[in-house]
Amino acid sequence: MPIAVISNLNSHRNQRLAGPVRALLETSPEVIHVESRDPSELPALLDALRRQGVSHLAVNGGDGTAQHTLTALLNGAWPDPPTLAVLPGGTTNMTAHDLNGGKLGLLPALRAFLAAARRATPPRLMPETRRIIRVQCDGHDDQYGFCFGLGAIVRGIRYCHERVYQMRLPNELAPGAAMLRAFYGIARREPVFAEGLPVTLRYADGESGAQSEQLDTSFMCISTLRRLFLGMTPFWGSGTGDLAMTIVREKPERLLRTLPALLRGRPTRHLTTGNGYTSRRLDCLQIESDGEYMLDGEVFPVADSPLKLDAVTLPILALATTPGEPSAR
Repeated sequence: MPIAVISNLNSHRNQRLAGPVRALLETSPEVIHVESRDPSELPALLDALRRQGVSHLAVNGGDGTAQHTLTALLNGAWPDPPTLAVLPGGTTNMTAHDLNGGKLGLLPALRAFLAAARRATPPRLMPETRRIIRVQCDGHDDQYGFCFGLGAIVRGIRYCHERVYQMRLPNELAPGAAMLRAFYGIARREPVFAEGLPVTLRYADGESGAQSEQLDTSFMCISTLRRLFLGMTPFWGSGTGDLAMTIVREKPERLLRTLPALLRGRPTRHLTTGNGYTSRRLDCLQIESDGEYMLDGEVFPVADSPLKLDAVTLPILALATTPGEPSAR
């Protein structure tokens, strides 16, 4: 069955490596390579690949490209979605690094995908079932991604685009700097970062049944990834659900002192609900708020009805496990 690569020519690494990517794919004439510059092109491109019977699809772009492609793919008419791979073609590449089981350069990742799709690699490179966040809102298309955020996460993304990227920090350091600035702003009670966002949550965690609460949150992060950028794992809550959620409420206690433990997901005697920190694993969640939300680095407008989050599954290749491939970026 055909295999395909879809490349976002506007993503960071593709601006530099589009030529070498094309040259590599020209040595594999059985591979369908399509290029895009705008997310609005994706539904038609993916539908064309569906009609051609594509069995394996690599997404060549950044976190936002992966989010847009997943959304177009899972909202489309593809009854049996292809096995997916995400190539690190962007700036941060948080999604690619986690799904691939480690950091891998764009061209080595592409070679690994081609080998895996041809079934020329050992069985340990068989697809792995991974969980993907589905965000539903009445009257809107479902959105799909791996990391959802509210509050300071959205403000940190805007700060990153407005102030940090112009510093030309490499790869993950830019969002890392923006995140630290946001947490510093929360700790110093700076309104632009620290102002609490009123939210109403209704959720189920598989242990206590349905629950609800109202709170003012400065930071909310929900993810199905094992590690976020810079290797962060800011989740420590109990439960068996697929959605890992951490909340930092407005005016948390001892934030700067507890921040290293929070980012590593290691609870301390200060990292408690009473001090403003909550973490748990959920099966599903409904959120009512008046704030913008983030999904894989993409900012979405205020929802006009509650957001409903749960998880769906998709087969995904972990490309960094390919033997003999260098891990250089």
